[in-house]
Amino acid sequence: SAAAACVTLDDASPGVPLEGLAAWSLGSRLAGATWRVTPRRSEGDGVVLVEISHDAWLGRLGVRAERRLYLDGAAEELRGEDRFMPTKALKGDRRRFIPYVIRFPLHPDARASIAMDGKSVLLRHGHDPGWWLRTDAAEISLESGVRWKDGAPRAAEQVLLSGLFRLEAGGRVRWKLGRA
Repeated sequence: SAAAACVTLDDASPGVPLEGLAAWSLGSRLAGATWRVTPRRSEGDGVVLVEISHDAWLGRLGVRAERRLYLDGAAEELRGEDRFMPTKALKGDRRRFIPYVIRFPLHPDARASIAMDGKSVLLRHGHDPGWWLRTDAAEISLESGVRWKDGAPRAAEQVLLSGLFRLEAGGRVRWKLGRA
């Protein structure tokens, strides 16, 4: 998960990439991914809503994960919401706090700067005015990463949204990407 645009809960990934012959024959997929994924998509006048949920953390934490993406072409913005919903089968102490990290890997030529408010990041590429990524996450940070291009690794940055949510109550993180 450290190199993907996905969520980790309780310092764990939802799965690990297949390796060896299985990866070669089956392609890119996660090992042990017997969990259920539910996608939904709807469109309207210049807007698209995509929702996807999975139960990868159901066995370990008793939590179902959901991501909603709302693309508004007229406003040139993408809004997202990641939700962590407890189920009746909660695992462990219901009152404990679960750390989450949501990663956004950037293109190797893109640069990111955290704003003084600590709740937004300016993303720029070349001379483009850029895009603002705003969030209600508890913390926003930058981390170095790697992107692969033409079979070779290239240094890149990634934006991390992180915080805690109480297991019994679940959690929600909202973010928005819009023109600067």
